Amino acid sequence: MKRWIAMAVAGWLLPAAAGAATHLVRPDGSGDFPAIQAAIDAAAPGDSVLLAPGVFRGPGNVDLDFGGKALTVCSQSGDPRDSIIDCEGAARGFNFASGEGRGAVVADLTLTQGAGEPGGAVRCWRGSGPTLRNCIFASNASPLFGGAVCCV
Repeated sequence: MKRWIAMAVAGWLLPAAAGAATHLVRPDGSGDFPAIQAAIDAAAPGDSVLLAPGVFRGPGNVDLDFGGKALTVCSQSGDPRDSIIDCEGAARGFNFASGEGRGAVVADLTLTQGAGEPGGAVRCWRGSGPTLRNCIFASNASPLFGGAVCCV
């Protein structure tokens, strides 16, 4: 009986892991979605949003919100110098405020010219604790605290 239950549970879990999708976003909007936020909104937990090489800026590419989902946003190449989110001194890169845990991953990206208050490039709020891995933070600022990252 125990063996049957274990097999049934494994059967339910494997298709979910196998069904993880990858969404490609290009700076010119010609990828699977026209902007990063659109890809995040369409993604299911476990999915990945890959950013092609280039500079992402403007609406839909800054002030990004995972909406509580455990997914990954990362550079397609794995090199943070290839995919850049430029906030142009008017926004932040990511705002985590829906209780995202370590399964919400931002990896291999450069975040530059973020200007949030608090958290110039990334703000973790209301119990959120995402994973930030192999990212470059350059020329970000906050008049309050956390020029690059602020977690409260």
